[in-house]
Amino acid sequence: MRKRCNNLARSGLVIWLIISAIIASAGSVNKASSVKPPTSASGTRLLKLTLTAKPNPVNVSGSVQMKLSVENKTGKKISYQTSSGQRFEITAERDGKVVWNWSRGKMFTMAIQSHSFDAGQIQAFSLDWNLSDNNGKKVAPGHYKLAAQLKTMGEKFPAPAPVDLVVK
Repeated sequence: MRKRCNNLARSGLVIWLIISAIIASAGSVNKASSVKPPTSASGTRLLKLTLTAKPNPVNVSGSVQMKLSVENKTGKKISYQTSSGQRFEITAERDGKVVWNWSRGKMFTMAIQSHSFDAGQIQAFSLDWNLSDNNGKKVAPGHYKLAAQLKTMGEKFPAPAPVDLVVK
């Protein structure tokens, strides 16, 4: 009987420790969600985003290779957090309507993640778009605007200007 009581006491202690850890991590989630993307005292963003697309123009039967470069324009390390495994988003719009977005149909880890850029560091994210819309159909020839953003907690970093893509 005494052995069983000791086992119950240990189980209670383990449960108490687990609940304490959950409560402690919940407090840190609330703190993390208030993290703002890095900006200077004047409000200037300290990360420079550049989006490129090649070839441009592109044949509707082909594909376009995109590259999102993120550069730390400071002399010090910059850290930021994401609320999932998705670190960036790229969309294609025609006539003001989103016809394709890179993340559609993808699954991402749902956990707060920390990322950093060393001083002067450039990180690049590359992908191919097969010129199919979000429904899997080939897009029509025409002009498209490609836009990118870094997915940080609290605020998004849009690329300075969208890329005009011509599909023939």
